Amino acid sequence: MKSLLSFLVAILAALFSVPAESLGQEPTIDLAEFQNVIRTTEPLTPQQERLQLHLPPGFEIQLVAAEPDIDKPMNMAFDARGRLWVTTTLEYPIPAKQGTKARDSIKILEDTNGDGRADVVKTFATGLNIPLGIMPYRDGVICYSIPNIWFLRDTDGDDKADKKEILYGPLGFERDTHGMCNSFTRGYDGWLYATHGFNNHTELSGKDGHTISMKSGNVFRMRLDGLRVEHFSHGLVNPFGMTFDAAGDLFVADCHTKPISLILREGYYQSFGKPDDGLGYVPDVMEHLHNSTAISGLAISEGSGFPKEYDRNTFGGNVMTSRINRDELQRIGSSIRAVKKPDFLIAGDPWFRPVDLKFGPDGALYVADFYNRIIGHYEVSLDHPGRDRHRGRIWRIVYHGTDKKKKTPARSTSFAAMSLEELFAELADRSRVRRMMAADRIVDSFGKQAGKQALSLLQTSDHPTSRIHALWILNRLHQLSFADLSKAASDSHAEVRVHAYRVLTEYVAGQNEPIALLLKKGMSDESPSVRRAAVQAAAVHRREESIPVLLELFHSTKPLDVHLRYVIKISLRDHFLNTQWYQKTIASIAKADIPFVAGISLALKNEQAGRFIVERLSVLNEREPEKMSTYITFASQYVSPKVVDKLVQEIRTRYQQDQEFQRVQLFSVRNGLAKRNQKLPASVSDWATELAEKLLENAGGSQPLEWNYLPATSAPHQPNPWKVTRRRTSEDGKQNTPLYSSLTGGERAVGTYRSGRFVLQPEFSFYLCGHDGYPGKPNRNLNFVKLREAKTHKVLKTWQPPRQDIARRFTWKTADNAGSEVVVELVDGNNEAAYAWIAAGRFSEPRLNPSRTIQQTGQAIEIIDTFGLHQFQKRLVQLLRTGKMNRHLTSLTATAIVKMQPDARLLTLAVALNNNGLNITLRKKIIDAIILHRSAQSKELIT
Repeated sequence: MKSLLSFLVAILAALFSVPAESLGQEPTIDLAEFQNVIRTTEPLTPQQERLQLHLPPGFEIQLVAAEPDIDKPMNMAFDARGRLWVTTTLEYPIPAKQGTKARDSIKILEDTNGDGRADVVKTFATGLNIPLGIMPYRDGVICYSIPNIWFLRDTDGDDKADKKEILYGPLGFERDTHGMCNSFTRGYDGWLYATHGFNNHTELSGKDGHTISMKSGNVFRMRLDGLRVEHFSHGLVNPFGMTFDAAGDLFVADCHTKPISLILREGYYQSFGKPDDGLGYVPDVMEHLHNSTAISGLAISEGSGFPKEYDRNTFGGNVMTSRINRDELQRIGSSIRAVKKPDFLIAGDPWFRPVDLKFGPDGALYVADFYNRIIGHYEVSLDHPGRDRHRGRIWRIVYHGTDKKKKTPARSTSFAAMSLEELFAELADRSRVRRMMAADRIVDSFGKQAGKQALSLLQTSDHPTSRIHALWILNRLHQLSFADLSKAASDSHAEVRVHAYRVLTEYVAGQNEPIALLLKKGMSDESPSVRRAAVQAAAVHRREESIPVLLELFHSTKPLDVHLRYVIKISLRDHFLNTQWYQKTIASIAKADIPFVAGISLALKNEQAGRFIVERLSVLNEREPEKMSTYITFASQYVSPKVVDKLVQEIRTRYQQDQEFQRVQLFSVRNGLAKRNQKLPASVSDWATELAEKLLENAGGSQPLEWNYLPATSAPHQPNPWKVTRRRTSEDGKQNTPLYSSLTGGERAVGTYRSGRFVLQPEFSFYLCGHDGYPGKPNRNLNFVKLREAKTHKVLKTWQPPRQDIARRFTWKTADNAGSEVVVELVDGNNEAAYAWIAAGRFSEPRLNPSRTIQQTGQAIEIIDTFGLHQFQKRLVQLLRTGKMNRHLTSLTATAIVKMQPDARLLTLAVALNNNGLNITLRKKIIDAIILHRSAQSKELIT
C-alpha cells in the first residue's frame, strides 16, 4: 500500500507541476507550509523535487548528484580540473563524540560527458566531523573538520587522501555547530578567506606566531602554507557564504544580520550587541531581509553563462523560505547598494534548503541542497527525530534561452590541462570565476617562471582584466616593481587603477619609494572607487603627509558615499595611533573638524584622546545627548582623576538647568570610571547628591494611573518590554513626546500593558505608531490598542498600528459608552524579528500618560541606590511610609533602603512589593518590616 501511495504521489506531482525551464511567472504555492519550522510534507525524490523548482524563462535546472552518492552537502568548490568538491555530513548538527569514528566525508563530483550529471563520484576523505569550508589546492584540499583546518593530500594520485596535516587549529565548535568555520574563498591576493560563525570562541596562530582571537561572527584570512593567519573584519552574527566581485570587493552573507554585507578591512559589523571600536558599524548595503534571517550562501554573476541583465546580480540561498533570492549590486560613488529583485528560484517543495551557491567555470550556478524537513538550529532541538540525515542534492542551473534548439557550446573547464600561454589567455575572459581560477593555477603550478610573461602582459595587454590579474600575479610572486605598480595606478581604465591600489595594500614597500605621492594621487582620483582603494592602502602605508589629504577628502566626499567615508575614518584612526601625528593634528585643527576628529578619537582608547574630548567639549554637538554620553564615558575611562574633576565641573556648569541631561551624563561618567575600576572622585559623589536632591523635590505628590504588564502565554518569563520612549515624532510635528513602546524590549518581545481604571469621556484620543508585519505584506493582526470595559472586559474599540514610525492621532466619539469605567490595553503579539512593535501615548485622559513626577522620583532613587548615598535613607523611609507611590516605585524605594544595610531576606520582600497579587494588609506588613529592618519577620511574610 505504501509503495502504491508513493507512486500516485509521484504521478500527481508530475501532472500538476510546471517544469522549471518552461515557467514564465511566479507559481501558485501554498505559502502556509513554508511558515512551518518543521515541514509537514513528505520528502520527494530528486526527480520529483526538480519539477518543483521554478525558474525564470530560459533557465534549466539539472541534477548533478543526490543520495545515495552524497549525503548532506555543506560547502562546495571547484578544482583546477573543473571537478566539483563538496563536504557532506551525516553527523550534523551533533558532532561525533571524541573517541568515536566520525562518518562525514569529502566527495569529488565529475561530469565526463557534459550532460550536467556527475557520472563519476569519488570519496576523497572519510572520518571527518561536520566538515564545512573547502578549497582544493595543489595535490589535495584544505578543509575545516572539527576542530582544525586541515591540508588533506593525495600523494599517489588515486583521488584519495593519504596524508593530512593541521594547518591551523583548534577552532571553537563546542558552543554551536551551526556557527563554525566555513565559506573558504581565495582572494586576488592568493590568501584563503573564511568566516568564523556564531557563538564559538577561537584563538588561532600561524607558524609565524601571530595570533588572532575571534568570538562569534568574524571574517579572517590565512596563508595556504599555514604560515600566517590574520583578522580581516570584526562582527556579523553567523556568516555563511562569501564571494569577491570583479572590483575586488568582498561580500558575505549572514544568517542573522543582512543577506549581503560589504566586508571592509578592519571594519566592525553588528553582532547581537557586540560593540564597535568607536567608529561605528560599517554601513549596510541593504535594509530588506528577504523575509528571513536564515540566509546561506552567496554568489555573484559576472560574465557567467547567464544573460547580461543578470550581471552584478547576487544569488543567495534562503533556507527558511526555500528560495534563491536575487539582488542587484549598484554603486553610489564607491559605495554599494543591494537592490531587491524578484526571487530567482521559487521552490514548491518546502524541503528544498539551498545552503551554498557557486558559479562554476562552465558559467552555471551550482546549488548545494541540504534537503531536509528541519533546518532550524535553535527553533528545534538538535536531536529531533524529524531531522533527515541522508538526503542531499546538488543542482546545476544553466541558461539556454527560449530557443531550445540553440545550445551554448561547452567550454573546457580543466585549467590543469592548459599550458601557461593558455592560462594567461584566460585572464581576458569575461568570466571572473575563470580568470580567478586561471590566476591561481599560474601561481600555484608555475610559480616564478610565470613572472616574465605576467610582466609582459601587464605592460602590453589591451585587456583591462589581463592587466589586473598580471598585477596580482607579479605581487604574489614578489616580482612587482614599484615603477610598474605606479604605472598601473595611472592606467586609463578605472578598474585597473582600483586594483593597483588594492595591490599596494599588500605590497611590501622599500624605504625610498615615494608611497606618499602615490597615495595622494589615488585619493584625488576622479573615480570614487579608486579613492576608496587608495584610502585603504593609506591605512597600511601610513604617512604623516596623508593626514590633511584624508581630512580634506572626508569633507569633499558626498554623504551618500558611506563606504568611502567609513574607510577614511579607519585610515585616520590608524594614522592617529602615532601620538606625535595626532598631537600635531589636534594642535592646529580647524573648529569645523573638531566633531569629526573627536569621533575618530573614540577608537584610539588612550589618555591623549580623552583629554582632547574634554578640552573640546564645548564645541561638540550638545543637541545629541547619546553622542555626548559616548564622549563623556570615553573621557572618564581614559583621563586622569584631575581631568575627571574638570569634566564634571564643565557639565554641571553648562547644563545647570537641564537635570535630565545631567542625569544621563552622571551615569556616563560613572560607567567610564567603572571600566577601569576607578574609585568615584568626590566631585562625582557631590554631583550625584545634588542631582538626587533636585529630582526628589516633587516626590510624593499626586499619582497617575498605574500600568500593569501581562506576559504573553508564549513568553511567560520574558521581562516587561514596555518602557517610556521619547524618540518618536507625531504627525502634528511634535517631537520627543513620551510614548509607551514595546520596541525597547526588542522586536521579538511580546506582551500586554494594561492601564488602571478610569471613566470614559465623550471623546477619547491618543497617538499611535508602529507595525504589525513586513511592508507590502498583509497585516498580521497581532498588535493592537484596545479599550475594554473594566468589569466585563468587553472590548469597546480596537485600533491597529498605522504601520509607520511617525505617531498618528486616533480619535473616537464614545457616544453611549461615555461614563463607563474602562481600561486601555496595549497589545504586542507579533514576535517577528522586524516590523513587530507599537508605541502609544498623548492620551486625552491625562492620568494615562507618563508622569514627570514619578519619572523623576524613580530617577532619584536610582541615583541614590547606584551611588550609595546613605544620607538619603530617612527621606526614602518617609516616601515609603506615605503609601502614595505605585508598586514599581514602592519596590524600588524599598530595595534601595535594604541595600543600605544588606539583608537577602528583606531584599526578597522588597522585590515582592512589585507583585500585583499582594493585598493591602500584607503590603503594609512588608513595608513595616523593611523600615524597621525586621529580618526575622521575613520568613513569616514570605510564606
